[in-house]
Amino acid sequence: MFNWKDYLCSAKQLAKKTDECSKRMAISRAYYAAFNYTKHKRIYGTEFSGSKSHEDMWREAFRDESESRIFDDALTLKDFRVHVDYRSSSHNISNECEKSLKIAEKIINFVDQVDD
Repeated sequence: MFNWKDYLCSAKQLAKKTDECSKRMAISRAYYAAFNYTKHKRIYGTEFSGSKSHEDMWREAFRDESESRIFDDALTLKDFRVHVDYRSSSHNISNECEKSLKIAEKIINFVDQVDD
């Protein structure tokens, strides 16, 4: 079975490069590492569809009130990913990249600690 954490490793390698394209790809890979890892570990087999499918998955995965900060972080990470995947301008791609890696790692670590 594929280990979604490998996407985070790839994101970290991409983030070391100086070009904007690599930074954008790093943010996207960091997001999908956290998204798919969480989905697999917390709600395996549940499918989501529609325009809010990602937000619905995050809401289901972190539905406990004590997990609201992680849910908020996940939505921030999603916003970063949408920005780099669909918008041509970026104000501070290096900063967003650094934050994305930290948030993705935080989410994955949270899921590992709580679910193990």
